[in-house]
Amino acid sequence: MTKTFFAKPTDFKIRKGLAELHRKRAPLYIRTRALWYAGAMVLLFGSALAYPSKFVTFAPILIFAITALYFGAGFVWRRQMFAGFQSAPYRLAGTRFTLAEDGYSEESALHSMTFRWNAFIAAEQTNEGIALLLADIECLAIPKTAFKDAGEMAETLTAIKAYIAASRG
Repeated sequence: MTKTFFAKPTDFKIRKGLAELHRKRAPLYIRTRALWYAGAMVLLFGSALAYPSKFVTFAPILIFAITALYFGAGFVWRRQMFAGFQSAPYRLAGTRFTLAEDGYSEESALHSMTFRWNAFIAAEQTNEGIALLLADIECLAIPKTAFKDAGEMAETLTAIKAYIAASRG
């Protein structure tokens, strides 16, 4: 049974969709890594207070600065990456999404992609639509605006999961 939907890929806000996927799929230690860094900073500053010397006092400040640069640069890079990806020309064109027993395809005036179902590791519903995961952090998306209502989106997600499971054997 073939299903076809039409939408603009930009209707799936990639930053929000991936953030939701990350919250659902990432292990707890990954989601709380900022707390691990904060704990390390507290231990370093505590050791600087307990054992005063020039190196021990300077080391936590240096490590704090490096960590701040790491997180700051990461946030700037992610924001630029998402903004660039969201405004890519092929994502601005109206796209036809097709689901069939042999695979998934996207087609617009600017691009055409086809994947067999065994290329996907999972399918997840997000507030932005359906994400078809090629890897833990890489996905193709069908925006929620492609569906008439939430019932149709849930039905489509069930069909996609069945296709993926059938392709795994």
